Order: sequence, then structure tokens, then C-alpha cells
Amino acid sequence: MADGRLQLVWTDARGEHHATDVVRPLRIGRAPECELLLDEEGVSRIHCEVRPDGDLLALIDLHSTNGTYVNGTRVHEARLKDGDSIVIGRLLLRIEEHEAPADSYKTCYVGPDDVEVAIDAASSPYPPAGLSFETGQRHLQALYGILRVIGDSADVAQVLRGALRTILDTLPFDFGYVLLSARPIDGERLDLQPVASHAKEGAVPPWSSTVVRRVLSSGQAVLANDVQAEPELKNAKSIAAARSVRIACAPIPLRGRVGVLYVAARGLGSPVLPDDVAFLGAAARQVGLAADALAERESLARENEHLRQAAPQRELVGASEPMRRLRELVTKAAQVDATVLITGESGTGKELVARGIHAASARAAGPFVAVNCGALPANVVLSELFGHEKGAFTGATARRIGLVELARGGTLFLDEVGDLPLDVQVMLLRLLEEKRFWRVGGSEEVRADVRFVAATHRDLDAACKSGAFRTDLLFRLKVVAIATPPLRERASDLDELAAFLLADIARATGRPTKPLAADATERLRQHAWPGNVRELRNALERALLLSAGAEIGAADLGLAAAPLLAAAPGPLVSLAEVEREHVKRVLAATRWNKTRAAEILGMARITLYEKIRAFGLEQEP
Repeated sequence: MADGRLQLVWTDARGEHHATDVVRPLRIGRAPECELLLDEEGVSRIHCEVRPDGDLLALIDLHSTNGTYVNGTRVHEARLKDGDSIVIGRLLLRIEEHEAPADSYKTCYVGPDDVEVAIDAASSPYPPAGLSFETGQRHLQALYGILRVIGDSADVAQVLRGALRTILDTLPFDFGYVLLSARPIDGERLDLQPVASHAKEGAVPPWSSTVVRRVLSSGQAVLANDVQAEPELKNAKSIAAARSVRIACAPIPLRGRVGVLYVAARGLGSPVLPDDVAFLGAAARQVGLAADALAERESLARENEHLRQAAPQRELVGASEPMRRLRELVTKAAQVDATVLITGESGTGKELVARGIHAASARAAGPFVAVNCGALPANVVLSELFGHEKGAFTGATARRIGLVELARGGTLFLDEVGDLPLDVQVMLLRLLEEKRFWRVGGSEEVRADVRFVAATHRDLDAACKSGAFRTDLLFRLKVVAIATPPLRERASDLDELAAFLLADIARATGRPTKPLAADATERLRQHAWPGNVRELRNALERALLLSAGAEIGAADLGLAAAPLLAAAPGPLVSLAEVEREHVKRVLAATRWNKTRAAEILGMARITLYEKIRAFGLEQEP
């Protein structure tokens, strides 16, 4: 393909057409570090990578959530040719061949005086071919200064101010601006505002809106080496007021915003070369990536603070004797750094207990990382827990940090630990004993500075007898044992717990809360609550959303009027039989919608499938 080049072509959600040459590896996704940013619905943070591969292109899916499709087929790897189509999220991209440009720059002539305006093609890599040693040294020094600014800056404004000063110290310009605006939609007017400005001497003169519009319309960096000879620029009031002779301007790629880097000089002085404009464009791209990353960090920090202030304080609600004992155990467990095993039926608040232990412990300032072991497919459990090295298996294109490392200094909560495969149990046992592990495919031991809290609704003693769970691992997990009481054993907490949950649901849904009518309160007291607090919350949420009156009535709860199991006549049955009947009833109530049934039962869908097989349940015709 000597005379052609493959490029990606697509139209975004706003109807804007885009095209980019693939002359180097391009990571595609929503993350700021991606070379091709696609902030669209269904696109993962780092979705896939496209790179040159001889006369074709190679595509690798980077474990995206929604997958990457080539010509309608989901792929992990593929080779792309002219005419192929790629679906990423809701975007359709095409591979098209076009004639490769002969030069990294385009030259246009404006007006009768043929004033040269050099435009850095957006697709050209930096540094361009033929860059002199002296220019390269100067650019490298400036790039180092910009990277130092990025590393030392605490916010976006500081990055933009520092980068602008560094560029003015490098290139022969006297003053400059960084201008930003929200991306206009539906014909809105562009409202560029200066977020950074600097002049080597005196006040900062105005910028030229004519040049800025030219850059934004073309998407490319512009150099006007003698604006006084160009009629369109010479007659601009802003240029006349600033006494500008030379102007360069480059677009700053930003997510959700529009920005430009604008610099100008009052005298001809040292010449500005197209290579300098190429550097200006490259610097603008780096500044844009850093600004997006800092803006995202600031946004996440604000959102985290807002959620921390707005969210209700999660606590163990209830004044019954079982709850009093549970709080005492949580307090005692928090005072030591030993492994804790929390047992109890589904929906009794085992994760809430784990969070309470973490919050009251010396590790409270560290992260709390929760993982549902039953929801992880067997072939990815090791990678999720311990991480993997690049090349450890097909698709491992980069090192991945596992959950054990992410929880460094804090607590790792292993929910449904009884569902772990036996080979993973062996590695978890070694981790608990030695506090060290290897990443998948790694050759270096990693130290685990983490406190382990595990939980299960299974009878692990019985699982050990059947060989489904390792006895030595159970001993390591059960250093401190805590059992969460089922709701039927603390029925006296129902009134307080229902009021707490209704207030929480009202906050989450934006609806006003409603009181429970007398018949609704009686219905709550009569129900057996095999799904425990999770079932109670689901019933209250449904009632609050669907009830039409000023109060929540018994009919709004959707609960069968049945006495507590303890008061029910008939022979006593095992807990397994109670669980079987409850799973059967929930499946029937949801018409065997397994996703909805798993939500009500508070378990992973894969766990529900296992129970259906174990209990021999079949859908009735």
C-alpha cells in the first residue's frame, strides 16, 4: 500500500463526521490516556486497540464490557482491510483507504499577496521527518518542562497556565492564551473564555477571533508568519490593537469542550518554522490529555464528597437482643486485624457487617474492596483476584492489577467465598498464610497488605465433609466468626427497620416517603421473610413506587398473608427444604425470570442456576 493509507471513518452522536489515519497504535476508549477518545454510550474506558499491520490493520479488544464487532461478529482479535466495519458501543466505524499525503503540512495562499499559512495536518505524527538536531533539543526541553508542569499541578487551571508559559519560553512569541468553551450543540454560539493568559512584558493584548475560528473550523494548527500582508487578518481590530505580526494557534483536544492554544508575536524576529507549529500541536494534545485527566479526577472527588454527604449513614438498624450481640461482635472484630468469616442467610446484611468492621478498624482510611466470588466465572477468578502480567494469556495486552493489590492498606471482602473453585482455594490459603502472591504469568512475588473478611450463606462445615471446600482454608478464614441473625429472629426490629428503609428508598428515588397503614404493618409481622432484609427492602420499594394512596397498604406490599414459620403447624423441616420452597416460590412469582429472581433472592444469577440444578426445579408449563 505504497500510495494509500487506511483510516478510521465515523459519524458521532452529534452527527459530526470524523476520520483519522492509523499510522501508529491507537487505543480507543473513553479514558484520557487513549489516543482516540470516543466519549459515547457503550464505549469502555479502554475499549480496543488498532495498529498498523503491514498493508492491513490489526485490532485487539481490550476486555471491553460490550465487546467489539467486526462485520457483525464479536471478536477478540482481527485483521482489518478496506471496507470492513467496526461496531464499538453504539458507534459504527468504517475502514477506508485514501491517498497518503505527500507532506506533513498543507500550504494555502490567502489574498493577492500570497501570504503563506502553514497548517499542521492533524494526522501527521510528531516529530516530523527532517527535524533538525537543534530544533529537536529545544522541543525536548520544552516538552520536559510541560511534563513537569503536569506532574506538579493540582488542578486544570494550573496545568494550562504552566504549559502556556513554558511554550512562550520555547517559541519566539510574546504573549498567548488558552481559550476554552463548552461544546456547542443545536446551533448554540461558541463562547470561548480565556482560562490562562501570559505576556512576557506588560498587559496581555487581545486574541484574534478570525484565527481562532479558522483553527476550530479546520481542526488543525495554523501559522501566519506575516499577518500584516494578509487582508483578512490585517483588517481585524483585535490584531491591530495587539500589533500582532506573527500568530500560531493549535486546537486542544478535550472531552466535552472546545479549546485552543493561541500565541502571537509583535515582531518578526526569529522565524517560526512549520516544525515549531507541529510541536505546538503536539504540546496542545498533551495538555488536553492532562487537562481531561485532572478534570475527571476533580469531578470524581466532588462527586465522592457529594455522595459522602448526601448518602445516609449505613448502620445496623434494630434494638433487639440479636442485633445488640451483633454490634458487640463487630466492635470486637474491628479491634484486631485477624481474618473474619461472616455467615448467615442471603439478605441478612453480611456486607454491611463487613463494612462496619472496616469502618471501625485501624484500616478505615484505606480502601474497602468487595468481590462476589459466586459471580466470577471460574476462568477469570485468578486474574480478578491476583491480577496478571502482559502476555500471560490471549488478550492480556497489558499488566492488570488484581483486587488484592487494589485493597492495599484496607479490607478485601470476599462475598460468597464458598463458591470459589478448589484450585483458587489453594492459592487463597497460601495468601492468607504468607501474605504474598504471584500475579498470573508473573515471576515476582507481591506482598499483600490487606485485611480479609469473608462471607457465605453456605454451610461450609458440610461443604468440607463433601470435599467441596478445603478444611484448612476454613480454619484460616474462621479466626473470628460472626453469624448474622435472620429477620424472623428479630421481628421486634421490623417497625424501626421498615421506617429506616422507606426513608432511604425515598431519598434514592426522589419520591416523598409514606407511612405504613395498620394492615401493612400487620402483614410485615406475619411474613416469614425467607429473603430477610433484602426481601423487605424490595417489598417496600415496590410499595412506595406503586402505591396510590397517602399510606402504604397491605395490598401494596405484594406479600402473601402467611403466618411466621415458627407458628406454622406441621412437621419441622430442614433449612435446605425451606430454601428450596422459597426459591421455587420466587421463580414462580417472577414467571421464571432468572435475572429478577436472583435480584430478589440476593444472589448471583450463576448461583441461582446452581440451586435450580441442585433442587431439581423445573418450570411448569
